Amino acid sequence: AQAGSTTPDPDPDNNEAREPTAVVAPAIAIEKSADPTVVLTGDAVLYTYAVTNPGDVPLADVTVADDQCAPVTGPDPAGDVNSNGLLDPGEAWIYLCTTTLAEDTTNTATATGRPADSTGQPLPGVGPVEAQDIAFVDVVNPRINVTKTADPAIIHSGDSVTYTYAVTNPGDVPLANVVVTDDRCSPVTAVVNGGFNVGDMDQNGLLDPGEVWQFVCTTTLSADTVNTALVTGQPTDATGQPLPGIGPVSGEDTASVDVLNPGINVAKTGPGVSFVGATVTFTYTVTNTGDTPLANVTVSDDVCGAATYQYGDANTNGRLDLAETWVFTCTYTIQANDPDPLVNVATAAGRDALGLEVED
Repeated sequence: AQAGSTTPDPDPDNNEAREPTAVVAPAIAIEKSADPTVVLTGDAVLYTYAVTNPGDVPLADVTVADDQCAPVTGPDPAGDVNSNGLLDPGEAWIYLCTTTLAEDTTNTATATGRPADSTGQPLPGVGPVEAQDIAFVDVVNPRINVTKTADPAIIHSGDSVTYTYAVTNPGDVPLANVVVTDDRCSPVTAVVNGGFNVGDMDQNGLLDPGEVWQFVCTTTLSADTVNTALVTGQPTDATGQPLPGIGPVSGEDTASVDVLNPGINVAKTGPGVSFVGATVTFTYTVTNTGDTPLANVTVSDDVCGAATYQYGDANTNGRLDLAETWVFTCTYTIQANDPDPLVNVATAAGRDALGLEVED
């Protein structure tokens, strides 16, 4: 340069050359799933959390928390492909958590991570990233109930009985394939109207909560009977599709029928020898040879007439019970025209709870 001349300033704005500042886009993502998604109250659910890095820098200190399940374990080492302890872009780390549920549950999982360089050092001025996902589990309480009645509940041997079965759904999901069986009566048939059970109010073929379905069965009995009705049904969704992994539910009820076999016996005693004009006393001992108490017990004698009750009703209920012995007596004066020997017949009679009279 010539004396007095100046050299042009290559940076007249005084802007020194600088390296460009790196722009990063850290991100984290989580996908949560539940298995199974429909369970019974108290059943276990396995939550799986797939954590990925859709950003452009590694993530350190990756954690997963669930607001209704703990502890969340993991990650599965297989997800850290290069085993560098960093969630790199393209990797998927798997976490797990198992719990039991008592009601319908929607819970939230939160994944967090700290952006880092390739050595795991924090990126200056770049804060943590997080992401959330939810999963819903339907906790169902399927139930079925049957109430069984017998009409009549007291019969004589060989009489017929009609059993009625009222089937209800006290659970919280519909039931399909509702079937009633009875260990002492068949077939049990549905009471239908228009092709549907009379209790199927919406005629969808499903026993919905609140409905009462009716079934009947008729048979004859010869002995006291306590029989059991069994009802089963398959839990379904609102469309009638079976709930996955949920088996049939069942309920039972019994009904008793008392089959009466009434019987009575009279044993008569009296003098073996007497004479005209003498007054003799006949004694009648009455017992119950059946299996049911007898009312209106009387003793009559074809010669002496109606006998008079003396004692034997231990509980004073007016009925000849099975363990009781009642005593009657009757007095008679021998007549000159009575045959010799004088043979007379006593008849004891009583009625059971259905009004059937038995005698001896």
